[in-house]
Amino acid sequence: MKVLVAEDDPVSRRRLEGALISWGYDVVAVGDGSEALQVLERGWPEMAILDWEMPGLEGLEVVRRLRANPQAPPTFVILLTGRESEEDVVQGLEAGADEFLTKPFKHRELRARVQAGARVLQLQRNLAARVTELESAQQALAERNRLLRLAADIGAAVTQASSLQQALGECARSLVRHAGLACVLIWTSESGEEQPQLVLQASAGLPIADRQERTVPGQAEAQRMALQREPFVTDRAQEELETQDRDWARREGMVAFAGYPLQVEDRLMGVMAGFARKPLAAAAQQALTSAANQIALEIKRKRTEEEQQKLVFLIENSSDFIGLASLDGKVLHLNAAGRRLVGIESAEQVRQTNIDDYHHPSCPETFSQQALPTILAKGYWEGETLYRHFKTGKPIDVQVNSFVIREPSSGRPLSLAVIARDVTERKRMEMELRHAQKLEAVGGLAAGIAHEINTPIQFVGDNARFLQDAFASLTAVIERCQVLQAAAEAGQVTSELLKARSEAAVAADLGYLLPEIPRALEQTLEGVDRVAKIVRAMKDFAHPDRAEKAASDLNKALESTLVVARNELKYVADVETDFGELPPVVCHPGDLNQVFLNILVNAAHAIGDVVRHSGQKGRIRITTRQDGDEVVITISDTGPGIPEEIRDKIFDPFFTTKEVGKGTGQGLAIARSVVVDKHGGSVSFETEAGKGTTFFIRLPVSASPSREAVRT
Repeated sequence: MKVLVAEDDPVSRRRLEGALISWGYDVVAVGDGSEALQVLERGWPEMAILDWEMPGLEGLEVVRRLRANPQAPPTFVILLTGRESEEDVVQGLEAGADEFLTKPFKHRELRARVQAGARVLQLQRNLAARVTELESAQQALAERNRLLRLAADIGAAVTQASSLQQALGECARSLVRHAGLACVLIWTSESGEEQPQLVLQASAGLPIADRQERTVPGQAEAQRMALQREPFVTDRAQEELETQDRDWARREGMVAFAGYPLQVEDRLMGVMAGFARKPLAAAAQQALTSAANQIALEIKRKRTEEEQQKLVFLIENSSDFIGLASLDGKVLHLNAAGRRLVGIESAEQVRQTNIDDYHHPSCPETFSQQALPTILAKGYWEGETLYRHFKTGKPIDVQVNSFVIREPSSGRPLSLAVIARDVTERKRMEMELRHAQKLEAVGGLAAGIAHEINTPIQFVGDNARFLQDAFASLTAVIERCQVLQAAAEAGQVTSELLKARSEAAVAADLGYLLPEIPRALEQTLEGVDRVAKIVRAMKDFAHPDRAEKAASDLNKALESTLVVARNELKYVADVETDFGELPPVVCHPGDLNQVFLNILVNAAHAIGDVVRHSGQKGRIRITTRQDGDEVVITISDTGPGIPEEIRDKIFDPFFTTKEVGKGTGQGLAIARSVVVDKHGGSVSFETEAGKGTTFFIRLPVSASPSREAVRT
């Protein structure tokens, strides 16, 4: 510790100095009050021993001036005096002295008073340190409260605002109030990650709307931060910003700039920037960083809410059945269209149902049995089934698309989504269309069918006329025989009667009629059978399908189709068949007749393009066989094959290579729909340019409808 000794008596000064040095103190000694005051005001000694009576300034005046100087450091002062009256003691203490030492001083007393002063000084230092700590704590608390108020204001803004723009406006005003900023601007990112486009959503502090410049303050820095994804903070805004912002900062007296990209994970939500007229403390920067994170989360939350609101609006206003269910099948939500479709009146009733409750009892499998295993294995299921109306029990044909909703981060399945569409009317129209297509096909083949029927009808008619003439001739012979018989019974047979009978027999040419009449009858019956077969084939082909499937003989169906199409085929191709033994197939036979006819007619047309004007014929070969649980029908032709550039289009609706008026482009599209969608089978083909095409139709012997891709 440093001690000042001010004593005009040299002997006393040396005694004091020597004693203090021997006790370990650092001593400076002066001989008058003026010099003592100068030393004290420089703040060097922590303790002073002043003689009351000294030349120039006496000790009492030095104490008064020291205490009157607010810049003077704290010093423990001991007055050295020979005065002992009570009035003198009071005067010294009022002047600011801390202790008295009476002359002549005793060493033990001096040491005790100096030690007491040292303890007082230590206590003062401890107290000052404590006060400093308390002041720092108070400042930190005030800063914390300020940051808490900022966070609270931002939290209130983002939760109470009705729109994102309003929320960001409140956030900007809160930053001006609590973060020491003179101007705050907040942009949102409205485009992709590579070239984000910033749109100014909010500003607070200085008005910027009337500025003549084309961009607002900080726009260039904000765009740079959006690209670099790094904050930019500086207390040299007038030197380090872009030129336009730098000029603006000088005009407005801005010293500091703080900009932060608003990010949530790796996604840019926008940019926040602020200007201040004084440097930003570390705590303020920390507050701005925290606010930027909070605002970024708010932008994401608001956008998510808006997207959810749009999604809810779309779901609730969709005309399709849209439902959400837990993984165990409990229905969580069903939109209005879905409730109308199945006759449920309230959302509360929906939450009391299970996903299997919606399926009609006639369905062979429930949703859990039919679709759920596929959904959990592949993530989705698509097919057709029957729902039921909860009030009437009426079946509803629906096309269903169901899939798993997963947690984005882990991929863990969370729930099931079901989208269903009422296809009752569509199925009715499809049935009518298929029936119309069959009738159209029969109509297109009508001339050929008429020709096929006309040939047997012609020889049936010719034979009938022959039998009519033969009957007349035989009647004349019979009449002569009857006259001859009557004459014989009367015993009056004459040669004229016998001659007349012989002439009638010759006229009738019995030798020709008797063997020809049986042949004519046989040919007539054969012609009738042939006509009947054609009529039955037409009836089987054109008769409307029943709603439900039935076990059918596909070999017989192919035979009927060949009869109907015979006149279309016989002039261009010889038909070969190799029908294997097939089990009854559960199907819609009328629809399959249409499939076979479409492919056969296409084959005939393709072969016709090759053999036209050549006088030759191509070949169509039809085979059937069983392959496990499926039957396979193969139809091959020797046409030109399918060009490679159109092979992936031949099953598309309305696609045709035929000239206008000769094809609608619906034949193979209907064939695919019937085989794949309606029967759960597959249709594929193999083709080679210049050699022909083979179609393969695979049908399950018994299967539920499903969707499979066309294999080529």
